[in-house]
This record gives sequence, C-alpha cells and structure tokens, in this order.
Amino acid sequence: METIFDHNITKKEIKELFRYPYTKEEYLEDFGHSEISCNSHIYLLYVKRNNKPKWVEYLSKIPDSDWKIFELANFDH
Repeated sequence: METIFDHNITKKEIKELFRYPYTKEEYLEDFGHSEISCNSHIYLLYVKRNNKPKWVEYLSKIPDSDWKIFELANFDH
C-alpha cells in the first residue's frame, strides 16, 4: 500500500502533519493497514506542499463520506 513515505516526505513535514516524528515503521504500525488513512495523509501532504493536481488526485481516491467533505477537505485551499 502506498504511504507518505513513498512521496519523499521530510522529517519536518512528518512533524508538521502529526506533531510526532514518526518513523516509517511506527507509521506503518499505526496507519499502514488503512488505505483511506494512508491516502488521506498523502492528500494532506500535497495540500501542505501546495500541489493541487496531486492533492486532487489523492482526494479522489478517498470514498465520499461526511468525514471527507466536512472534516478532511473542509478548509480554504
């Protein structure tokens, strides 16, 4: 499964996204079993990087739900 670690995430970006300096192993243990979770984190990484084509790509991989609309994607881009 694809994770943020497949997208050259930096230590600084990890800490900014999670407020905890996850290692790849810790990340996989906590989040690596959920495709929705991993795609959500990749989406947020590309929002942070201001890469709209990529964030749109990963947002589209997340099934539609109230959580996706009202929590995950509910901020000004």
